[in-house]
Amino acid sequence: MSEGFNLPHLGPLEQQVMNVLWVSCELNDEPLTIRAVSEQMPSLAYTTVATVLTNLKSKGMVEQLRDQPVLRYRPARGRAKHAAWMMKQILAGAHNRSRCLEKFVAELDPDDIAVLRQLLQPMSVG
Repeated sequence: MSEGFNLPHLGPLEQQVMNVLWVSCELNDEPLTIRAVSEQMPSLAYTTVATVLTNLKSKGMVEQLRDQPVLRYRPARGRAKHAAWMMKQILAGAHNRSRCLEKFVAELDPDDIAVLRQLLQPMSVG
């Protein structure tokens, strides 16, 4: 991978919080308060959720909205867009992009390959 390539790593708690935020935004497109996230993760203390959200903000994974006096959080990107962004970042950091794509496609199942072909077809016409 090239220098300067830095993909944000999410720890297990960060991933769990992101999943809560993604589900909420996919269902009703509403940012959540720390309390709302905490209520969906009853095994974690409120302060732990607040810390995780602060860490996610510093990683550029969430946006913080100030709704005086309450802070609300939402994902910076939806789940599918985040996955696409991650793939693009990995490809950008590859020394050999063609080889990276070749290995990626080799790992896909036939249904995913069919979807990929369908998505690429309009690009090749014209």
